[in-house]
Amino acid sequence: MQPLSLSAIPLPIHEQAMRLAMAAACTNPLFPFGAVILPAADGQVMAIGANNRRANPILHGEIVAINDYVAWHGNQG
Repeated sequence: MQPLSLSAIPLPIHEQAMRLAMAAACTNPLFPFGAVILPAADGQVMAIGANNRRANPILHGEIVAINDYVAWHGNQG
């Protein structure tokens, strides 16, 4: 599988992802970091995460999003 150039992803999909990540970040005003996982092809949201360092210092938004993905879709690539 070849890496996908970010410029090949349509701008509306980038914008949607950023809006969702920012909305997730707003749920934690003290540590406002959010992340989303979505395929570049269609922009369908597969997982969302917000920083949750109060519960565990490892739970950055990206890690929470990965855990959310695994919870919904299983441990598959």
